[in-house]
Amino acid sequence: MSELSPLWEPVRVGAVTLPNRVMVSPHNTAHDDDRLAAYLAARAAGGAGLVVMGGVPVHPSTMTNPMLIPAWEESSIPRLAAIAATVRERSSGGAFFCQIFHAGPNDPGNAVFGYPHAAIAPSAVAAPPSGRIPKVADQADIDMIVEGFATTARNLRVAGFDGVEISACHGYLVHAFLSPTTNQRTDAYGGSPVNRARFALEVGRAIRERCGDDFPVVLRMSLDERLGEEGMTPRSAREVLAVLHASALFDAFSLSGGVYATLDETVAPSSAERDAVFLDSALAAREVVGHDVPLMLTGSVMDLERAAGIVAAGHADVVGMTRAHIADPDLVAKGRSGRLDEVRHCVKGNQGCWRGIKTRTGVTCTVNPRAGREAEWGPPEPAPRPRRVVVVGGGPAGLKAAEVAAERGHLVTLLERGGELGGQLREAALLPGRGSWRHAVDDLVRALARLKVEVRTGVEADPDSVLSLRPDAVVLATGAVWDTDGWSHATPARPGPLISADAVVVGPVEAVARAGGLGRRVVVLDDTGGYVPLGVAELLADQGADVEILSPRPAVGDHTVLTGEATFVVPRVLAKGVRMATRTVVESIDAGGLETRSTVTGAARRVPADAVVMCLHRTPVAELHAALAGRGVEVHRIGDALAPREADDAMVEAVAVGRLL
Repeated sequence: MSELSPLWEPVRVGAVTLPNRVMVSPHNTAHDDDRLAAYLAARAAGGAGLVVMGGVPVHPSTMTNPMLIPAWEESSIPRLAAIAATVRERSSGGAFFCQIFHAGPNDPGNAVFGYPHAAIAPSAVAAPPSGRIPKVADQADIDMIVEGFATTARNLRVAGFDGVEISACHGYLVHAFLSPTTNQRTDAYGGSPVNRARFALEVGRAIRERCGDDFPVVLRMSLDERLGEEGMTPRSAREVLAVLHASALFDAFSLSGGVYATLDETVAPSSAERDAVFLDSALAAREVVGHDVPLMLTGSVMDLERAAGIVAAGHADVVGMTRAHIADPDLVAKGRSGRLDEVRHCVKGNQGCWRGIKTRTGVTCTVNPRAGREAEWGPPEPAPRPRRVVVVGGGPAGLKAAEVAAERGHLVTLLERGGELGGQLREAALLPGRGSWRHAVDDLVRALARLKVEVRTGVEADPDSVLSLRPDAVVLATGAVWDTDGWSHATPARPGPLISADAVVVGPVEAVARAGGLGRRVVVLDDTGGYVPLGVAELLADQGADVEILSPRPAVGDHTVLTGEATFVVPRVLAKGVRMATRTVVESIDAGGLETRSTVTGAARRVPADAVVMCLHRTPVAELHAALAGRGVEVHRIGDALAPREADDAMVEAVAVGRLL
């Protein structure tokens, strides 16, 4: 029996048989219908046993996003049917469900023009992110919303979906009734587990009556709110789960976790350094439901081997691998055909996916820029004629451009001046909590080897050496370097602080290389709001340094809130003794420290330091681009060499230029 064979066994969910045990769990993508359909179809084509479309609202009182389909309306059936048809046409045989939801207290009430409403909840308990006090649901509200669930499920069945999943998780309305944290009612819908389960049972019963017993109904639950013992825990949730299971209304239970206040736990970033985060919930649920119905488990399961182990141990019957499928929609197909070395791994950066959901800019992926762009970017097509392409720079942009160009049949040579490939990604993987980023480098390097790209390391490219290769096209991905002049966006009118010649001032890359040798007192300057200053500070603290981060921003690491990293990194860094001073600018630096000034009070402060690490801004390495101008060769500049940004931007440009060549 192969290590992955437990995943390839079929499993029955009500009237539907899933061909394998791997699931793409629901997540709203903030894409329009055509883009969403192509995105979901790619994952269905890649072999997932079940794909669950992100939630659609069941009533006008829960339109939380203008991209959502008002699925309770019969007029929405053609839109839903078009998505289902696209997925079914490309599916490799898996099932296609849709989640249905009412946001309840999570609904801000004013997110979509034309649907103004008060949030509705079992009790007047405010919920993040809005913090608004909701309207307490009366019987008319309850009856109306139950009807909305049933009508929506019926519309989905007519549209061609194979089943529905009811959202009873993450603080949404059904969950809010189940949880004693948010349900403080004293009527028939509150108090005992039986009463708190009443609303969920009414929803399930109404769907059964409208759709029949041959249409699968899954209940997705947060047994663990991650609020401590005061909230619902796997242990305390057993009673209400037992009531729900005894009803025989639900064909499976899908287990996630967290509520809006703790969703960073649900989509744990690399900095959290954890996987299978809700395994305890599965163990508790198994004790309640036995093997009567399947249990589905989601939450930071990234590898097929880990998923197979969970299934083999009997902890769950189906494992959700959503971010893993965003990174590689062909994950299952590759696993089944023994091509694990071709899998593109999720690095849990949460930059394209989780941040894309939060900002409603649309889900994509750092390591897979095609994610969300499937409608425009299909698989690379063979080039009309092979060309000789030289790529200069072995960072993420260069590696990806070389991969795409080679996939299209071009003859590619990659030149890298350093001894190793990876650039920014390899450097990121050296920081605490970022080891998973090494996967991105390794996956790209393996791809170049498979595609027979000629890779030359230790080569300092110049115009003559590049042109000697007789290229038809040159792609410059030479990156950028961290500056140490001290210029800050907070004081843009001046060139930077006065820095004495004997001051030890380095960038973050050099700081990592010299982590144990920068002295006892180190100051990290942060202009970015990103992870790097925090990661460098933690690394230095681990080496025994006394570290303080100074930033002109209102908070250190404020940009990491959107990726979920702040939840884990900031407390960890503070626990290691790192101090932080915000709204602070630097006036001068000498061998003994820094003179600083508060931008709020104007107060001056002397900060002692043996060394200063500047995480401020970067300058493109673009000399080769200028030198090749007018030399009669087609030249493309991408990534940080064009403008210093994130790896996501570099990878998108790399795919775009690779498709253009």
